[in-house]
Amino acid sequence: MLVAACQCARFDDDLTYRCDGDADCEAGRERCVANVCERIDAGATAGGGATAGGDSTAGGASTAGGGNTAGGGATAGGGATAGGGATAGGGATAGGGATAGGGATAGGGATAGGGASTCMGPCSPAVAMPWEGPFIVQESDGGTLPPLCLGVWGMTKRIFDGTIGGTQLQASAAQCACACKSPSTTASDCSNTISASWFNVTCMSCGTECNPGVGPTPIGSCTSVAGIIGRVALQVTSTSVSGACEPDPLVDVPRYGWRLGASVCASSSGGMGTCSSGTCLPPTPTGSRVCTMAPGTHASCPPGYPQGPTTWFEDTLDGRGCTPCTCGQPVLTCGGAMELHSTMSCSTAPTVVVDAGTCTGTIAGTTQAIAYRPAVTAASCPPSQSRPDGGIVGVNAHTICCR
Repeated sequence: MLVAACQCARFDDDLTYRCDGDADCEAGRERCVANVCERIDAGATAGGGATAGGDSTAGGASTAGGGNTAGGGATAGGGATAGGGATAGGGATAGGGATAGGGATAGGGATAGGGASTCMGPCSPAVAMPWEGPFIVQESDGGTLPPLCLGVWGMTKRIFDGTIGGTQLQASAAQCACACKSPSTTASDCSNTISASWFNVTCMSCGTECNPGVGPTPIGSCTSVAGIIGRVALQVTSTSVSGACEPDPLVDVPRYGWRLGASVCASSSGGMGTCSSGTCLPPTPTGSRVCTMAPGTHASCPPGYPQGPTTWFEDTLDGRGCTPCTCGQPVLTCGGAMELHSTMSCSTAPTVVVDAGTCTGTIAGTTQAIAYRPAVTAASCPPSQSRPDGGIVGVNAHTICCR
């Protein structure tokens, strides 16, 4: 601060006190600077010596180059602060200039590796191959689609269906059944399935106790029965015939679902600020986690990512189904009727018609021949048993570890 002197040598024409040297100023309290007496400030250091007024430099070091500290700031070039202000990292002020107000020295701010993080988002440790990232992972629950990758995290790396273990994959076995379509048959397929039984005329019914030992006798289109009297019964049996049935399988594979899904998102730009270690990331969406990922399955996680490992799958291979459905030989149930004729050639109209499975009486000497008129009443093939088979697995696995 410049003040007018009390004991100056002379006045100028403009009535300003002037001095030619320190002797023209008040001894011990002023000095002559640019021909003007200047009062000596108690806080200034003179010529690089100890500070005036009793304030010594921290650690006892004197100021270098004669630089004055203003208001107790850090010393220039010498390192120790005056008035208690410590230099950051031990750095001196650039060029020996004085610091103002005790602030940090120029060029000596916090350095990466030793100072505090200034990253606006999370700091993520670096990883080595085969691990990739860092990424963010957003999970979904209840079979819903995972959240989309948006904003600065808008680069989609993977969409996963679900994870190994527990009830993550919800899939029931296939429901199986086997049936056979009806075979293609004709009435002639029943020609060997019919036989006639003759009974004594005294029998009141077609029972085995009345069988005179004549039947059952196979019959065809016209069979002579001359001289046989009594009651007659047409017996029908089932038979297997050549041919095949077409299988008619029922296979119902229920829908499956993963209890968890996840989207893995990468940042399109770096974060704002620096980290004391690792990579500075942009702010992350609510509910997401910072993770690293590697293809395949891994038993452990890299340093800095303690949550895991968890194996996720990109796709699902569904091999659920049923064992084959097959059909056996066709089985026919034959019906029709038996005609009793009074001629040996069956050329006249039948005198009696006996339906399959019934019994009727006849008059002695009337029936000379019988003829069978076949009909297929039912035809089927026995189906095999079809059982659930196969399973469902996740494919294209990746291992994820998170912070």
